[in-house]
Amino acid sequence: MLKGLFRKRKKNKDTYYAPLQEEAEKSSQKNHRSQADKRYLVELCERLIDTAKELEDVKREYDVVSSYLNDIQIIGKLPEEKRTAINETAKMISNLDTVRNQFLHADHKLSDVQFSQMQEEEDELPSAIKRLQANEAYLDAINRDMKLLEGEKMEWTILRNDMLREQKTLRRLSVFVFSLFVLIVVILAVFAANDYPNSVLFMFIAAFVATLYGAYAILRYQECARQIKQSDVNKNHAVSLENHAKFKYVNIKNAVEYACAKYHVKNSYELIYLYEQYQEAVRERERFRQTSDDLARYSQRLVELLQSEKLYDSRIWIHYCNALNDNKEMVELNHDFYERRQKLRAQMEHLTNAISQMRSELELHAHELGSSAGIVAQIIRRIDQLGVTE
Repeated sequence: MLKGLFRKRKKNKDTYYAPLQEEAEKSSQKNHRSQADKRYLVELCERLIDTAKELEDVKREYDVVSSYLNDIQIIGKLPEEKRTAINETAKMISNLDTVRNQFLHADHKLSDVQFSQMQEEEDELPSAIKRLQANEAYLDAINRDMKLLEGEKMEWTILRNDMLREQKTLRRLSVFVFSLFVLIVVILAVFAANDYPNSVLFMFIAAFVATLYGAYAILRYQECARQIKQSDVNKNHAVSLENHAKFKYVNIKNAVEYACAKYHVKNSYELIYLYEQYQEAVRERERFRQTSDDLARYSQRLVELLQSEKLYDSRIWIHYCNALNDNKEMVELNHDFYERRQKLRAQMEHLTNAISQMRSELELHAHELGSSAGIVAQIIRRIDQLGVTE
């Protein structure tokens, strides 16, 4: 990780080694013979060039690591006032970076599609929520009214049936009373013909009772007829109101279903919840934007503070603010760089020895190449000029 962060962009290797490579290829072409020793010497030239390239890369990396170790020493020797300013700036960068990472790794409750839709209709959402709430409340009211109207219909239907049954009962009872009255009159007439005492009086009494019942039956039958007619009128009115309520119910229900489908919710409560989540997401994104702006500003300030101290690379310390704040972290970072430099130094020694051995072997056997020996000598001089073996 450190190597990837601190390594600088290397110069094009071909800038240095293209001539050497061409000369090696020329040597290879000139010495493309069946003799094994000449092929070996040509391959040795190629390995020498490749090893010199690798050594230069390692030296460049070694210089970079040494420069960062030197930067750590410079930072450690800064005056208290300057170090305090750097530490405070680095601490702000660490805090802002933590806040930003928390947002990036947070479990967002709104998908990007939902956020984009609500952002597009942000101005309409409050009125849409109120309209959906009003429609849902109206649906509940219509439902209650429809249940009441259904009950009223049943009530008038029951009353009508009761009146019909009562009329039927009155008709039957009237027939019975009339038949009984006729029977009584016949009997009293027989008694009267036989000079039975008080027969006429009883006949009048029977007639009076029959007349009273007849009057009651007629009045009650008419009342039942009136009740039946009123029941029909009231029932029809209830049916009309119910049909009107059903028509409104269908229209309002369609509007509610469309709103729910549009915002992918089940009811207004869920839409309110999503709108609140959207508002929170907007605030979070604004905080993230502000945090990013602050992070860029403090990062630039840290770079300017470090650039004034002539460091090798001031910008890389943006990624190591914790080391600027914590001496323990800085010691660990210094130790890591030191170990890297030790490994690079060992690698440089190994490559230098390898180049020296290949060079000695080439110088010893260069005469075997005949006319190409001058090219080998030129390759060795070019490598000496590059200074990779110093």
